[in-house]
Amino acid sequence: MPSESASILPDHQSRKWEVIMGDCEHVMLDLPGESVDLCITDPPYGSKYLDCYRKLRSVSRLLKPGGSLLVLTGQVCFLQIAQILSASPALRYHWLCSAQMDPDSTHSQIRSHRVSVGHKPILWYVKGKYNGPYVRDALPLGVNIQKVNHIWEQPLDWTNYYIDKLTRPGDLVLDPFAGSGSTGLSALSLDRRFLGIELGKKHVIVAQKRLADEQTKLAELNGSRRFLQQDKHIYDSNHGWPYRNR
Repeated sequence: MPSESASILPDHQSRKWEVIMGDCEHVMLDLPGESVDLCITDPPYGSKYLDCYRKLRSVSRLLKPGGSLLVLTGQVCFLQIAQILSASPALRYHWLCSAQMDPDSTHSQIRSHRVSVGHKPILWYVKGKYNGPYVRDALPLGVNIQKVNHIWEQPLDWTNYYIDKLTRPGDLVLDPFAGSGSTGLSALSLDRRFLGIELGKKHVIVAQKRLADEQTKLAELNGSRRFLQQDKHIYDSNHGWPYRNR
């Protein structure tokens, strides 16, 4: 019989995605080891959020051998973040990639360093040895979007590219800082399973709606009359599983 933790995972048959509410450090303890093909995430930036990157080291237990962790991050605390992630004995630094911002957009200015930011670093770690295809290490982040779903919402171009290159259809993509579910939209559009973890209930509900709408749209585009009913469950680390969203 499958374990209770395994039942949390999307199974690619009846449900292709799941959004879990809770602190990712605690939630990931409940997930089965070596169940994730790719972890791709965009945690909050700044020195007060450095603990988020310490929590990401727990991803090493969940990744399959050869699986990748990609972390979009800012520049000011880049060195500290790299040191935190590199402290995991099971994660090996692989490469530094770059998501380049729209040149026609207004760039953020880091006044303390007198720099106008034109790209975001992507730290790439691997569990074991990477044997996948060649990938580009610099690509567009995407055209600026209206951040209507989340204050830190990003375009989908960079997640689309790396999910396509580093996984296969049916693989499981994890985002421990899922926000409004943008990574999940990329995963579903590429026929991957998605597991998101998000601390804020408001953002969980937004992510659930976006992913349910995306799955419905994809089913219609594929000419399918079968609607895959997604149970809208929230995993709340304080109340246990499931905590149904009313």
